[in-house]
Amino acid sequence: MFDGHGGREVAVFSNAHYEEILKKEFKSKDKDVREGLRVSFLNVDVEIKTPQGQNELGNLRRDKPPKKPALLNILSDEREKKEEEQTNEEMMLDSIGCTSNVIYINRD
Repeated sequence: MFDGHGGREVAVFSNAHYEEILKKEFKSKDKDVREGLRVSFLNVDVEIKTPQGQNELGNLRRDKPPKKPALLNILSDEREKKEEEQTNEEMMLDSIGCTSNVIYINRD
């Protein structure tokens, strides 16, 4: 389960890419499960920070922009660029994240 904070984009990105990242981490069968999970989540961060990851997050945000609270709409400058016109840097994509819940069942 992926729960985005600061926007849904990282949760959607993680859902789309995590399985492949996890498989890469566990190519070696003698990998410690806890360490493999920890490293795989860190590798999601690495993928997000690549230019391709930033572009994917930006496109996700442009396709379905988050709704601003009413107060922010009132206080915002009307001359501000609309989300779909903003660059990835202007959208501060590096300030959004995702929480994941994992359950590991050891059958031994």
